[in-house]
Amino acid sequence: MAVSGSASNGVAVLGCGVVPSGIEMVRESMLRHEDMPAFVCSTELCGRLIPAATARRLGRVHKMALAAAKLAIDDSGVRPADPARVAVSVGTGLGSQTETADFLENMIRRDEAEPKPARFVNSVHNSVASQLAICSGFGGENHTFTHQSISFELALWQAVHLLRSGRADYVLACGADELSPYLLSLTLSYRWRHSARQAADAPDEGKRVPGEGYAAFILAKAGPDSRAARIAALRVGPINAGNRPILNPRHEADFIDKTVRTAGLSIGEVDFVLTGISGDAHEDAVYGDVLNAVTAAAGRPVRYGRYKHLCGDYCTASAFGLAAAVRAVREGRVPQELGLPSNASMERPVSNVLLYNVSRMGHSACLVTQ
Repeated sequence: MAVSGSASNGVAVLGCGVVPSGIEMVRESMLRHEDMPAFVCSTELCGRLIPAATARRLGRVHKMALAAAKLAIDDSGVRPADPARVAVSVGTGLGSQTETADFLENMIRRDEAEPKPARFVNSVHNSVASQLAICSGFGGENHTFTHQSISFELALWQAVHLLRSGRADYVLACGADELSPYLLSLTLSYRWRHSARQAADAPDEGKRVPGEGYAAFILAKAGPDSRAARIAALRVGPINAGNRPILNPRHEADFIDKTVRTAGLSIGEVDFVLTGISGDAHEDAVYGDVLNAVTAAAGRPVRYGRYKHLCGDYCTASAFGLAAAVRAVREGRVPQELGLPSNASMERPVSNVLLYNVSRMGHSACLVTQ
């Protein structure tokens, strides 16, 4: 799946909102009862941005996503004349596990005598997108994508497609996944647990740490005089059949090259590559091989960085990565915290950033330009 265009007719990122997170020791309470470090988002914004009456009936993931959306709307300064022409597109790998667990556990404990209907409503994956539309007053198309590590990229693809096809004037695109005891207990491998323990005292040293995140964007079709950061090209798709851990670095370099060429650039003209390097030894080795192949194709060393050491590893972490890429393009420089290699120049300005992510589920490349 690919959407692309020249820098003059890309999709403008008018507003960006991210709920901040920080590393905390959290209890993995379902199986082994361990404390482990994880990135946890602050609930402070919810109290300031969401009315108490609304917050009472929502789950954590809904409140956090709504806070991110309100930040994005405020950042954009856009007040659409026709809310019916504003669409919502959300990516969430796991939805609201907390609400699902609360509903199911109560049904079991009470022998189905006293169900919690609000918890059931909140437990379905598309409830996040629905609440964003209802609370924001947006009446356009409403989409939810639940495809593990490429959930947000598919939601972003849909958002760009809606704008370019004329089916919406604006799109609120959002990536949202919460950290839950079930996630910590049932999906963390030993490798992740060991890496997370090592990261307790040094979370910025490249160790893989679980997390959660909520990032939202207000998108519109860019005009020739728009000064907003733009999504100039986007490609996303499955990595290979059978979910096999097989990857050809040269094929990935071709995948990246095709992405940037649809925006009128060559791979050698990419100023900065922002990757999903997470601290997992196997996955990071894959990124290293791909970056070496990109360097060979470009004919020069490629500047690159990472973002998951700032938010943790979770299904829709790429939404945080897109926010970081947008910030870099807006400011015309690479923020220090994106973790450039020590031999890369921090002085050269950037006019474009390529966000690249790869996993067993799929791969994606998103070119953000001025």
